[in-house]
Amino acid sequence: MRPDLTSPSQLARFVKGWLFGPRYATIMFSTKSELLEQAAELADRGEVQVVVQEVIKGVLDEGNETWKQCFEHMEEGRVRGKIVVDID
Repeated sequence: MRPDLTSPSQLARFVKGWLFGPRYATIMFSTKSELLEQAAELADRGEVQVVVQEVIKGVLDEGNETWKQCFEHMEEGRVRGKIVVDID
C-alpha cells in the first residue's frame, strides 16, 4: 500500500513511524465505485482494523467539561487508536 504523502506533516509521521513505530496507513476515500468496493472487500475480509482507544461521552452535556479531555488527547499526540466522541 502506497502511503498518501500530500503534506509535510504526513511525510514526517510516515518517516517517524517507519523508523520508530507504530506504522500505519492513511486511507483517503474516493467517489470512484471500484475504490469503494475494494475498501468494502478489505473490511469484509477483516483486513482493516480500527482501534478505538477511548469513547468519551457527555461532551455536549451542560456543565460537563469532558470536551477538554478531547482536546488534551489531540494536543498530547500520544493516541494509539481512535478517540470516539459520543454525542448521544
